[in-house]
Amino acid sequence: MIPVSIHSLATATPLNILDQTTGAQVAEQLLGGAFEDFGRLRSIYGNAGIEFRQLARPVAWYMQPRSIVERTEVYLEVALDLFVEAAEKALAEAGIAADEVDAIVTVSSTGISTPSLEARAMGRMGFRSDVSRVPVFGLGCAGGVSGLGLAAKLAQVGKGATVLFVTVELCSLALRTENVGKADIVSTALFGDGAAACVVRAGDDGFTQITGSAEKTWAAT
Repeated sequence: MIPVSIHSLATATPLNILDQTTGAQVAEQLLGGAFEDFGRLRSIYGNAGIEFRQLARPVAWYMQPRSIVERTEVYLEVALDLFVEAAEKALAEAGIAADEVDAIVTVSSTGISTPSLEARAMGRMGFRSDVSRVPVFGLGCAGGVSGLGLAAKLAQVGKGATVLFVTVELCSLALRTENVGKADIVSTALFGDGAAACVVRAGDDGFTQITGSAEKTWAAT
């Protein structure tokens, strides 16, 4: 098996910060009336071990009903900015120029972008016109590790290829205040908004190696 290494790792987050105490109060205002057992689950916020999170928009923005059009507009703006920031940091750390990237794997499940984020970023970052683009949607919490595994496989197949992997999730934009269930309450206690990126190449000269990956889909999931 051809070894694959990670050569850099970078993150990017929005500027809007939500501390966990305020987050619990906001969630109760938005979801408490739609979920009668909210009080019983409120301890989740204190037990989650999270001090603060970053959001795509200030808290006040979420206090009003937002249409899918409004949410998508914010997603396209903020997700692209975070994509570029995380990707530029990862490339700089690896000492690689954007036009040296051979393939880009983009993972995101909390918004829809057509053209996809890496296509929108090409003009801003200077990727080659023949770069391979692999946008991935719908993997949810498994997106990060699945995307990294895919990036590693692309690096193995393309000998000498430089693969940029970027994942962007704006979970706050997926907040729903109708038909609220336990999973919705838990998600508001855990998830924030942000992006991460890394550069992957075949070889063992990175700071850590990807030794393998596998996938399994459980029935009825």
